[in-house]
Amino acid sequence: MTVFATVVVVLIAVALHIRNDRLRSKQQTVTVNPSLAPERTASEEPKVYLQEKSPKEVVTRINSLNPLERDLVAKQTYVGRWVRWSGTILSVEPFRLLETGGFTVTVEGDSPAFARLRFLPTEKHLVEALQEGDLISYEAKITHVLGNNLYLTDVTLMLPEERSFVDITPEDLVRVFKEYTEIQARTRVADVIGKWMKVSGPLGNVGDFTSFAQVTFALRPSPRATVFMYFRKKKWFDRISLLNRGNDITVVGRISEVKYGELHLDNCELISFRE
Repeated sequence: MTVFATVVVVLIAVALHIRNDRLRSKQQTVTVNPSLAPERTASEEPKVYLQEKSPKEVVTRINSLNPLERDLVAKQTYVGRWVRWSGTILSVEPFRLLETGGFTVTVEGDSPAFARLRFLPTEKHLVEALQEGDLISYEAKITHVLGNNLYLTDVTLMLPEERSFVDITPEDLVRVFKEYTEIQARTRVADVIGKWMKVSGPLGNVGDFTSFAQVTFALRPSPRATVFMYFRKKKWFDRISLLNRGNDITVVGRISEVKYGELHLDNCELISFRE
């Protein structure tokens, strides 16, 4: 074999070797890459939000079902779903069920349903800023439903929504229940639930309950709606407790419920009073 032929054979062998190395490299890349690719974490999955606007709506839906279907529907329809709700803080407590610790913030959306928000130990700085009676807005994921309690994790506290006031009277609202059936009336007043209203009148009574003070106006001869005002914050309770029957008061509160002859205002604040 001539020197030239020998060189050609060597070059061909080198070229084949390089080609084979490249092919093996591609095969290894195809084989190895899927295992090296990071798995999609639960937090990266698309968030699916519920249409229900409060814990009460979820609990009411579940309780309307056959008892044997409730657990299945709760798991398939609500567990793992996200919500954006608002409510009043009833309690802030350490979470003692697990060694990891943490905190549980119980929020009352619409009684008798409760949202129990779980915060990690590393989120203590968020919990320390919360007080009983605070009205908060939050985003969170439902982990399970037990009776009238919804348990949620991955909580994000959001800025309070800007207050939207209604330009109607309590009598206008309760009149709807006189003109329509209850189911029709509830549909018609649904848009005002969660909005704010200013009311004035002579103080009738102040009731002291576990987590709030209930205030009503003095009864008048003319037919009026009975307005129940709930003061959650201690500073408002302290001021209200010093007032006497007949004192004229002006209050702002968030509409939580309307029914035949009654209007319920939550998270109330005393704007002014006059003896």
